[in-house]
Amino acid sequence: MNTSIRLIIVAVLMAAGISSESLSAVFPGALDDGWHTWQTVAADGSELQVYASIKSDSPVKIRIRSNSVCWDDFKVDAQDLGPIDALQSITWLRRYISPQSDLSSDALMAISQHAGELPVNILGDIVKTRSTATDLTLRDVPEDLVGRLRDRAARFIEEDGLVRARIAAEDHPEELLRDAATAGAVIEAAT
Repeated sequence: MNTSIRLIIVAVLMAAGISSESLSAVFPGALDDGWHTWQTVAADGSELQVYASIKSDSPVKIRIRSNSVCWDDFKVDAQDLGPIDALQSITWLRRYISPQSDLSSDALMAISQHAGELPVNILGDIVKTRSTATDLTLRDVPEDLVGRLRDRAARFIEEDGLVRARIAAEDHPEELLRDAATAGAVIEAAT
């Protein structure tokens, strides 16, 4: 499905209240406080398991588990909501990226791991809105992309499997972020 159609669908779902803060508005039956989980397709084609800890019908934590991401010692009993369309999952998660909050990084990472063009476009749009520079924190970055980041970065640090780079707006951080998401790198932050 082309990007324009996906964005129109997102707009329609948002207008219909699908993107409301309430998890129960998106996933019927998810009314209880506690952990909830659903499955969708990951960027690498495997299963992506999304977890949300809910309190008073609002998320307090978001976690994911896939072939490329798993929090150490993350084991919870969660109400399983079953398979969920990626668009529906992304639409709900997107709500927590902006304005910046405690959930922003977790939502950003979760979106980056979903399959399809929409997550890549969302990440690119986020970066385009930054005024002067974007600080990227990435994990599992392919070597050729590490070199491109190093070449474009005003500040670059690579340590303990993480790449941190400050990319000036004129050096098109949105392109690098899209390339990172497409290459399967884990996007931990883009601020």
